[in-house]
Amino acid sequence: MKTASIRELQHHLSKVMLHIYHGEEVLITYRNKVVAKLIPAPSYLKSIDWPDFLKRSKYIIGTPKGKVPGKLIIDDRKERF
Repeated sequence: MKTASIRELQHHLSKVMLHIYHGEEVLITYRNKVVAKLIPAPSYLKSIDWPDFLKRSKYIIGTPKGKVPGKLIIDDRKERF
C-alpha cells in the first residue's frame, strides 16, 4: 500500500492517480497521521450504462425557442463596436 502526504498529493496528483488506476490503495497522511484512504472504484461503477439525459430533457421540455444566452451576449458586444 502506497502512502502520500497532502503536499505530495497536491503537487503530484497525476502520479497518485496512476497508482489508484492500476488497482493500488493509497493512504493520505497529514503530519504523519493517516487521514484518508483512496481506493479504486469498483468495476461495476466503471461500466454504468447512463440514460440519455439530453434526449429525456428535450422530450419533457421540448427544444428551446429563441437564441442561446451566450449568442445574445456575443451579438450585443458586436453591436457596441
